[in-house]
Amino acid sequence: MQGSALFCSTCRRHYDGDRGVCPVDGTPLVPAQSAYPAFGTVIDGHHIRLETIGIGGMSQVFRAFDLERRVHLALKIIKPSLAVCPRGVARFFDEVRAIRRVHHEHIVDVLGFGHT
Repeated sequence: MQGSALFCSTCRRHYDGDRGVCPVDGTPLVPAQSAYPAFGTVIDGHHIRLETIGIGGMSQVFRAFDLERRVHLALKIIKPSLAVCPRGVARFFDEVRAIRRVHHEHIVDVLGFGHT
């Protein structure tokens, strides 16, 4: 696994290198996801990923169906290559927090965000 991105499913941190276990909690590390979830995948327990509706520099936006709210929505997911970089993830979340403060009829509302 030398040089590959690794993920801890307990603390949700990403690591580069050849570690076998998470240095924070001792959980065995697994290879980080290298691709977006497939069509029909349930994400975070309640969003069904449907088709791609946009591609940007940091992420892709998918049409998804929210099983709890029973509505279609846009689901923005950071690029897997950036998800292994703490600075990339921090920048992505900074963008989300900034958008949450903007209220305009031509800008979508952010219903939530998080790690999964």
